[in-house]
Amino acid sequence: MTVFSKVLYGSLHVKAYDWVEPAVLSKNKTSTERLAKFAVDKVLTAPCGTSVLYPNAGGNLHCFTALTPCAVLDILTPTYNEQAGRKCTYYHDYPDSTLCK
Repeated sequence: MTVFSKVLYGSLHVKAYDWVEPAVLSKNKTSTERLAKFAVDKVLTAPCGTSVLYPNAGGNLHCFTALTPCAVLDILTPTYNEQAGRKCTYYHDYPDSTLCK
């Protein structure tokens, strides 16, 4: 899925990750945890350009945090479709400082 985002007014913080390839899974084989790396950590303030997040690069795992009242136009393509394997999912950020050494 590709995501086009445009901040229409205000400011927001974008924190985004890409999956580490090949997949490095959690030691707990029943877990859905997987290793990801930072791709984007920035503030967007209108007026600004359009951000593009690609399926495998640019931070498709992302989180927006409003810094001021703001509005964002998000276009997702192709759309979410669970039968086609494009379901909406959520993530938890579990930093691992041992990997930075």
